[in-house]
This record gives sequence, C-alpha cells and structure tokens, in this order.
Amino acid sequence: MKRYTFTVVPLDRNGVSRTLEMDGTETLDDLSSAILDAFGFDHCHLYMFSLTRKPYDDDGYYHPMAEKGAKADKIAIDSLELKSRRKMLYLYDFGDEWMFHVTVKKVVEADAPSPIRVAESRGELEQYPIWGEEEGWEEDSWEEEDWEEEDWEEEDLCVEFEEVSDRALDKILDRLPARYQNLWRLLVEGALCAVGDEELMDLLALARAGLLTMEDMPGKLNLKVKKADREPSSYPWMRDLFQRCERETMLHNFVSVYGVIEREELCRLCSEEGLYGSGPREAMEESLRAMGNVGEIVSFEAGGAVFVTALSEECGREILEKRKAYPVKWYREWDDEELAALRSGDWREVFPVYGETFHYLFLDRGWNPGEVKLLLEASTLRVGCGCTEREFLDWAAKVLENWGIRMKKNLEKQLKKLFRQLPTAVLKGHTWGEYEKEKVGDGRQMTLFDEELPF
Repeated sequence: MKRYTFTVVPLDRNGVSRTLEMDGTETLDDLSSAILDAFGFDHCHLYMFSLTRKPYDDDGYYHPMAEKGAKADKIAIDSLELKSRRKMLYLYDFGDEWMFHVTVKKVVEADAPSPIRVAESRGELEQYPIWGEEEGWEEDSWEEEDWEEEDWEEEDLCVEFEEVSDRALDKILDRLPARYQNLWRLLVEGALCAVGDEELMDLLALARAGLLTMEDMPGKLNLKVKKADREPSSYPWMRDLFQRCERETMLHNFVSVYGVIEREELCRLCSEEGLYGSGPREAMEESLRAMGNVGEIVSFEAGGAVFVTALSEECGREILEKRKAYPVKWYREWDDEELAALRSGDWREVFPVYGETFHYLFLDRGWNPGEVKLLLEASTLRVGCGCTEREFLDWAAKVLENWGIRMKKNLEKQLKKLFRQLPTAVLKGHTWGEYEKEKVGDGRQMTLFDEELPF
C-alpha cells in the first residue's frame, strides 16, 4: 500500500499552504474533502482536478454531481500513478474559482491503512471575506445589475415562504423553463446551498415571473418564495423535469453558437426529424416557448421566416445582413462528443481555445480571474457578432490600455488564436479559422463558403 504526502498551495496567496497525508486507496473526492477541511472551507460547490493544470479540463476529474468529466469519487489516488514532484490543479467553486496547486511531495510504502491527516498548516484563507468599507460597499446603494457572485453566499441567503393557492402557483410555474422550475423546487425543498452568478440571474427571473420577492436586509439577501400546499414532487412537470432541462440546455447552446437561426430549422435539427434527435418536434417548440417567456431567447421575423437569437432583435438583424457577404451552406455540425457537451454543459467546452486563453491569462500571466472572465465574455460576443480580426484586436488593445496593460506579441498571438477559433454567428457557428482553411486549402473543393476573407 502506498501513502502520499501532498502540499496544497492556493494561487496568489503567499505564505499559505497545507500538507496532507493520505493512503493511495482514497479517492480524489476524499482528497477534495481533505483540502476543504484543511482550509476550513464548506463543501457546497462543485470542483475539478486537472493533471495538466487546465481549468475546466475536458480530461479532468470532476465532482460526482458535475455534468462533465470522469467522476472524482471513482478515481483512486493510486490509479493516477503519481510520482514525487508531480503537480495538479484543484479548482473549487466554479463561480468564485478558488485554485490550488497540489504537489506530490512524497510517496512511500505503508504496511497498514492510516487516516487522512494534516501534517503541516501555514497561514489562513477566508472563503467568504467580509464585504465592508474596504470594498466600497454601501448598504443601501445596490442595484440589480451591481450584484455579483461573491456578494451572496450561503450565510447571506434567507428563504421564507408566502402561501398562495395551487391554482395561482400553477399558472406561473407552467409557463417557465425547466431550469427555473427546478430552481424554485430547490428553494422550496431547502436544497439551494449557495447563490452564484448564474443562480442570481435566475432568481431575478423568478422575481420578474412573480414567484418570489427579493429584499436586501442587513447582512442578508432575503427571498420570500411563493409556495402552495402541494409538494413539489406532485407537480406534473416533475416527471420529465431533467429531460426538459437537458433539452433546453441543448437548444440554448445551439442558439448561442449559431447566433441566429430559423426557428423551424432549429426544431428540425434538435428533434427526431434531424441530425440530433432529442425528442419530438412539439417538445422543442414547447421548450422554445418557455425560454421565450423569460427572455432567454428572442424571436423575430425576417425574409418570410421566423428566427430565434439569444441576442437582441437588433443584433440578430445585423447578423443576418452580414451573412449576405459570407454565404454559408449549412449550420455547423457536431460529432458525438461535442453533442454530449452541448446537451449537458456549456457550449464553450466545445471550443478549447476559451479555456486555453483563460489558462494563459490567469495562470501564465497572473491576471485577476474576474478581469479574465470579463475580457473573454466580451471577446466571445464581439467575435460572435461578426467583427473582423483587425476590429477585434483594435478593440482589445483599447480595453487593455484602459487596464494599464500593453498589447505585447505573445498576448496578441493568443488573442488572434482566440478570434480564429471561436464560433461566429456570421458564419452560422463556424470559425474564421475554418473559413480560412476552406479558402486556402491546397486545391480542395470549396464546400462551405464562396466569398473572400474579410482580413
């Protein structure tokens, strides 16, 4: 039997570390628990391990409840064949993104099993810092758009109930997407552990739908949730809740990558009639209607067809106009692995350049993770809406200048790669890099495009 000694160091926290000892028969899930306990963190969030130290690594090992990757509770430490000085990344909480380097300090043979123990502890970490005067927080000055993920965590959330009639509640719930129904269920059952960015936006949507009210109280976010006599499990929509969640995720990801797509074509592609059969066409239409009810997608008519987009109608029409210069014969197609990610996760998982750029800016260049996410999301939107490479780089340079960062060659090279490998709505979800290959391929027949490159 082998016994491992790990040194765990949080990124950007000098003088803070933990040294753990554990048997090789323990799992990565056990290692995660040991790390969290050693730093005094709660266990409310998802996590992942990456042997290549890539955040959100497709080949990583994930929390048992995560929607992607190998499950950490099934992976014994011994099975990884770790050697001394091998380093891996541990990422905890996909919202706050706590990152730790876990280094194998020593591997020895042991005669008998021993409990996990903290051999050395240096420094302290505060998982949920107190947001007060030093952060410029004014208790009565918040606006909806100012709420951030770090503002509301588990100890800041208070849920109360407002009793309403079954009929009134049914009327609201029946028209909502499955994701919102599930969030309401978690609130009623007391199973919502913490509120992150995505959950906060969904809570605001529930408030707009009339399912709850939100009140700012001293030190707490108070939710008053509407509830009837019946238990959540008795609602008819509970029978296919998770299938509908997956279907809506798939539809949303398709719309996000394609940017703008004919409603009829989207339903055909995703239903039993098309390449990615995931239920009857009527089910697709029902999900799209529910998503439209909360503004998750927008429908508009153009050229005799009804289009859907996750952007505004104005942006959608601009994209259709730009497509005239780049006539693409079909929407991007997906292989089985890509389709699995689109059905259960984030569309960005299909395009590795997103994670690579995050890794480069955060881990290699030491940028603030919040700034990295902000730049990546803005870049994704700009590329998606069809700007040229020159327009994109000029825009990025101005953003960096405002942050006091110079556009050096390596950074420009990475941003060019990001531009060419992210999908754009102008090309129906294909990338500018794919467009370029189609145009300059050695004698290959042009199958997708008929126009010249814009750069």
